[in-house]
Amino acid sequence: MKKQLALLTLCLGVSGLAAQTKPDHRDVAYDTADKTQVLDVYLAKAKKPAPVMVYIHGGGWRAGTKNNVPGYLLRAHAEGWLAVVSVEYRFTQVKPHPGRSMTAHVRSNSSVTRRRSGTLTRRAWA
Repeated sequence: MKKQLALLTLCLGVSGLAAQTKPDHRDVAYDTADKTQVLDVYLAKAKKPAPVMVYIHGGGWRAGTKNNVPGYLLRAHAEGWLAVVSVEYRFTQVKPHPGRSMTAHVRSNSSVTRRRSGTLTRRAWA
């Protein structure tokens, strides 16, 4: 009974956190080939550079959404020590998987994660 109550409390806490957490930058295009190729950026609220977790949702490239960021990532973001990038992608029933363009965008803009100000430049994410 205690385990069930603890699990219920954890689930309710995480779902409440998800409702309160909004990305700092929403629907940033990483490719123009398809309107679904976008990502959300949750910047860390830290005074020094923070690690970044790139979250690619499950679904086998055929289902899912970037909006369902796991609670443990949202909690780390809320605690201020982790930035999160949640990626949406074009499903394979539309066209083959977009891995190369997504990877190229993250690589070309990885210097953004090293900025101390916590802001994104227009050039890097426009």
